[in-house]
Amino acid sequence: MKKIIFFTLITSVLYSCGQKQAKPTEQISLETTNKISYGAFSKRDRIILNVISKGDSFTGTYQYILDGKTKTAVTFKGLMPGTEATTLATGMINDTLKTEEFFFSLNKEKVYIKIDEKYKDKDSVWRYKDNPKYGGDLVLDKIETDK
Repeated sequence: MKKIIFFTLITSVLYSCGQKQAKPTEQISLETTNKISYGAFSKRDRIILNVISKGDSFTGTYQYILDGKTKTAVTFKGLMPGTEATTLATGMINDTLKTEEFFFSLNKEKVYIKIDEKYKDKDSVWRYKDNPKYGGDLVLDKIETDK
């Protein structure tokens, strides 16, 4: 009987030593990267906003082509803890390299881009004036793009 118990014990120890140990699995990030595009198109005009977000961080591009000529082509990045973002956009605006304040608000199907008069501050950044007679939103619909 002792031989059977000893043999069973040795066999189980050898068997468990011969098995491959499971490697720890790579931790998967809970923050996914999302790319969303919004746009408005006519025969000769197009406006496109691309936003790439991961968690609260985002980057993106905004392009406004009027009558077949690029009027605005900027890039931006920042933090968006909710659905609204205020950031600085840098790029060509009306054929001039500028940095300007850029505000937008997202929902599942639309983006609302703030349109308002701007003034040039002491750091040469164009900021919103918040003129109640002029302000409004440019509304763009979500568009499907190749991923």
